[in-house]
Amino acid sequence: MNETLVNSPATAPDKFKYRVILIFDMNSFFASVELLARPELVGKPVIIGQLRRRRVVCTATPEARAFGVKKGMATLEAAALCRKHRPDTVWLPVRKLAYEEESDEILKVLKSEMQAMQFDPAIETVGLDEAYLDLTPYCQGGTAAESLDNAIPIAKRLKAAILNQRKLHCKIGIASNKMMAKIATDRNSPDGINIIYEHEWSTILPPLDVNEIPEVGEVREIKLKLRGFKTISDIQKAPKHYDFAKVVNNDSLGSKLRDLAFGIDPRPVEPDGPPQSFSRIETFEYDTKNLDIIVPVLMGFARELEARLNKFKYEATIVKVNYRHGSAIYLDEKPHTRRKTFPDQFTEWGVIIAHALNLFHRNNIGDRPLYSLGISVEGFISADELK
Repeated sequence: MNETLVNSPATAPDKFKYRVILIFDMNSFFASVELLARPELVGKPVIIGQLRRRRVVCTATPEARAFGVKKGMATLEAAALCRKHRPDTVWLPVRKLAYEEESDEILKVLKSEMQAMQFDPAIETVGLDEAYLDLTPYCQGGTAAESLDNAIPIAKRLKAAILNQRKLHCKIGIASNKMMAKIATDRNSPDGINIIYEHEWSTILPPLDVNEIPEVGEVREIKLKLRGFKTISDIQKAPKHYDFAKVVNNDSLGSKLRDLAFGIDPRPVEPDGPPQSFSRIETFEYDTKNLDIIVPVLMGFARELEARLNKFKYEATIVKVNYRHGSAIYLDEKPHTRRKTFPDQFTEWGVIIAHALNLFHRNNIGDRPLYSLGISVEGFISADELK
């Protein structure tokens, strides 16, 4: 590693010649957290998700993925695979609060290791199980490849720290931009640390599915494939002035889709700011307006939101109720939100549920059967500000 840069303060990445982006990706994160709590399940097929209508698999252990179970699959479809291949598969409910708290601890480990190395990189979390780090200022070498190689000792240190302190494994991808670093995490390597050098892009990218491109989710993937763009190679081969914006129904993505297909991704690593909201949402197995079903769900949410507020030492001033009414084709119904700002700050779950139910009844939300319902708290004031 270039020692002249190791202890340098973080400065704007564009002042350096070679970008170095690292992403860590926790392996089957929800399942891994559950196995820590229940070590007797290690080595068994385990699925995290509710075995009900309108539910999908959140994650699964390698033993379950081996017979076709995958993240995002309908749980009823996954159950059919289990009956055929592994009737002994264990199903566990989603415990979002536990995963959030573990994610908080992993981020603390990362920041502690960075501080110990006298680094101050931009860190951008993605969900609960991924984070980008911009190591550009600390890894400059004589070439782009050497600069990426300079990140390897840092990656090894982070990976070891997470394993030693949290008992969890992760994959790490390193490249000169966010897209390629993310793709790197899917490569196989003995130690789980993967680099993609720029000279490899022309070989690695063409055969990949279009869903490897940032912002190409399920809906846009379908639209692209209906137009014949199944792989990144198909996008690369499109006429130079092809209007992708009409296909993906997004001018911003459409204008840069071709560049992304060739690995050109200038997106910066955006440092996380303080949390702006905490939320929970439930999709009901059947459309319902039964308060005996609805109220206990909201009460459980309120307790978890109280825990998150206390964890961050925040008090909230806003409650939102988010809902979608049921219909024959539920996507015909748009999601709705009702919110209210209160003059007094609150953290207690009893206050949260009271405010949420008040909004629920005042806006006649339960007059029609609900497909989904959630609550969130916002308008945070830190405990320090209140002193």
